[in-house]
Amino acid sequence: MRNVLNSLDDIPAVFIIAGSFCMAVIVGLVDYYTGPEVAFSVFYLLPIAVVSWYSGILPGVLLSIASALVWVLADIGAGHVYTSGLVPFWNTLMRLGLFIVISLLLAELRRNIRILYQREMQIQREQTIIQTSQKITALLAENLTQENAEILKWIESEKKQGREVDESLERASKIIGSSLHVLTEASFVTPFTGGVSTDVESHMEDLTDRLSRVQETFETYYTDEGDT
Repeated sequence: MRNVLNSLDDIPAVFIIAGSFCMAVIVGLVDYYTGPEVAFSVFYLLPIAVVSWYSGILPGVLLSIASALVWVLADIGAGHVYTSGLVPFWNTLMRLGLFIVISLLLAELRRNIRILYQREMQIQREQTIIQTSQKITALLAENLTQENAEILKWIESEKKQGREVDESLERASKIIGSSLHVLTEASFVTPFTGGVSTDVESHMEDLTDRLSRVQETFETYYTDEGDT
């Protein structure tokens, strides 16, 4: 049964609408031939439910109106005698109201389910992006940490030997440390504090700028060392 219902999603709306209207007419014919003693109101709800669920509010309301008219015509045609001419009119309005309410409820329920499904898919995509970003960040942080440790070790060794170390190298080491902080915040903190896209973008721009400055610092230093 579930497979049948799911397969209706792939059917064009025009075919679902046409089929539902035909179903309502068939129910009306059966209602007509069984006579006024047998109640068939509930069977009109089936095509209304199908078209409202799969095609939306407007087709559901239109079919509700058509079903109410088919019902009263079948009822009158079957020979139902009323004590007043207002009775069939009143009964038609009551059934029409019931059909429309059910149609609106089903259409709104399907719309909310689709919204929730889209949100769930969006959350899953965001979680995948965050997890991938965190893995990349962990690798980058590990590499930067090792590089920074080598720089700090070299600076400490040079100072112990009484040699002067260019301030630009110490500055570059600090830049790497702050870059690690930006990496961590962008991947592990910012995604859970709101404004994900804007904050991450600004952090990554800052990170790119900092790493570019590190690279320029080392290129300048080693170029100068080579010239001397």
